[in-house]
Amino acid sequence: MVADFRLERELGRGGRAVVFEATQLSLDRTVALKLLPERDRGPVEWPEHARVVSMYATGDWRGGRFVAMQLVRGSSLAGLLDGGELEPVVALDLLADVASALDGAHGAGIVHGAVTPSNVFVGADGRALLSDFGLAAPERSVAADRAAFAALLRRCLGDPPVSFPPGSSAGELVDDARAALPAPPVRRRRRAALLAAAVCGVAAAAGLLALLDREDAAAVPQVEPGARALGSALPSGDVSSVDCADRTPSGGSHACTVIQARLRGRALTPRQPGVVRRWVVRGARGELALQVIRRHGDRYVSIARSRYLRVPDAGVHVLPARLNVRPGDRIGVQLAPGAAIGVRRGVSGATTARWVGPLFLEPRPIELGKGSGFDHELLLRVDYVPGAAPKSSGALTGARARRAAHGRELASRTLELEGRVRRASVIELPAGIAVDLFAGDRRLARVGAPDADPAGHLSSFAVSFTTLRAFPTLRWRNPEGRTLRYDFSVGERTLTLRG
Repeated sequence: MVADFRLERELGRGGRAVVFEATQLSLDRTVALKLLPERDRGPVEWPEHARVVSMYATGDWRGGRFVAMQLVRGSSLAGLLDGGELEPVVALDLLADVASALDGAHGAGIVHGAVTPSNVFVGADGRALLSDFGLAAPERSVAADRAAFAALLRRCLGDPPVSFPPGSSAGELVDDARAALPAPPVRRRRRAALLAAAVCGVAAAAGLLALLDREDAAAVPQVEPGARALGSALPSGDVSSVDCADRTPSGGSHACTVIQARLRGRALTPRQPGVVRRWVVRGARGELALQVIRRHGDRYVSIARSRYLRVPDAGVHVLPARLNVRPGDRIGVQLAPGAAIGVRRGVSGATTARWVGPLFLEPRPIELGKGSGFDHELLLRVDYVPGAAPKSSGALTGARARRAAHGRELASRTLELEGRVRRASVIELPAGIAVDLFAGDRRLARVGAPDADPAGHLSSFAVSFTTLRAFPTLRWRNPEGRTLRYDFSVGERTLTLRG
């Protein structure tokens, strides 16, 4: 046993660490548990990204530190390279996934430190995930990450006839390599089958093709009692699975947000305050998140977002949510790079609005609207309960925040927002854990971390940024071994618990 984890079997061993398949007892889930030696007790910064292996928990054990991660059922890129040369176009698709993860991490201020084939995993769906952020090299930099990624490109592609300009992002390096290679003679679907065969065997490849090709006739669930439906009725005919560029998803598909702007005969916005309890999709695939989007003049802002969930195939899937809405809010879907949304083409009067890249809490005008080539019916239905009590954030603001008990500061991060310096701090209180926002020594806001037990301990406190906002993430481990995650949004004077 290591903390809340029961070791099941050894998966691999290196010079510095051992990795086990383990069971997290409190959640009854299977994880990959990496055990690191005593000297590796420093903080772990790990980005949240659809192409990054999820980190669930980290903490101390008698021999050093452990890191519990998503267990990827497949092969490492090192294993695929050792087994023979990868077809260049397949390798580029995998490396586009890695580039997306690496550039996303760099944008969040996080450096990897060891971009190697052994830290890239390929799942049964043929998509790549990057792992082991900050667990190898003590000295790390963005430039070193990019140089290591360029070397990985050359190894996978057999030294392509292209020069990589210094300072290029990982995504730009992939684009340069793709442009230098001749057009492939085989169809993408066949390439996907070849990759699946390399990872999971010929039987798995045949199963993947059958899964993607089939016409799914799954029944659409009824709207829950007391709830009302927003969006599509999810008809089954003429379903297409596309990215936000209206193409078959690939390693080059960007993240995006899309909403249904108009759909005849269907309600699209709530008429009174309530709570979204679940959402249903048909034709979608990959990592998706539900968003509540609010209009401010000619711009739109993301008010709340569910956690990302993986939709395994293009059938009908019911996904959980608990998001507050008020009259006029729009419901959107955020697609991770390479994900697909289900649509019906040619539906009279149907229009959408899209934003390239994730739509965070930074107001943005519609970038791709009516007539931009995506006037489809989105196969998305949201069930919301009018009048349901919204989630309480437990926030203190104004004079109440200034008078709040000081508590014990466990961690803090300095934030610079449009030239103004703020500080976000994790605070231990007798009754719980909270995050405070300060301007100098003046507390502007306090938000509690529900269910966080002060008898537990802090796992990590990291921050990512956009132009106008900062997004702290707190991970707290309770005494019984359960790790809780809290995502916050920070404005100039505001602190909000998200999703």
